[in-house]
Amino acid sequence: MLDLPDIILPDTELNALVMAALHAVGLAQAGRFADGYDCLSAGLERALRTAEEGEPWGPALADRWSHTLQSYCRRFGVFDSQAE
Repeated sequence: MLDLPDIILPDTELNALVMAALHAVGLAQAGRFADGYDCLSAGLERALRTAEEGEPWGPALADRWSHTLQSYCRRFGVFDSQAE
């Protein structure tokens, strides 16, 4: 089970993550695996910038995006260059 910190993320950030994950899965189901990966990767990059900018919830947000991207890669057999 994923061990997440007890940080409350802004609703807009959670909604963006959920919508991107759903979109990425839809792309993968249409055979557009790389596009789904790119969608989630862009979200992770944005979350990492948020963390670097000092938002107190930024690291937790980046962790969730990272976990989502890694799960996508495992589920659809996509190589994750950011996993290491």
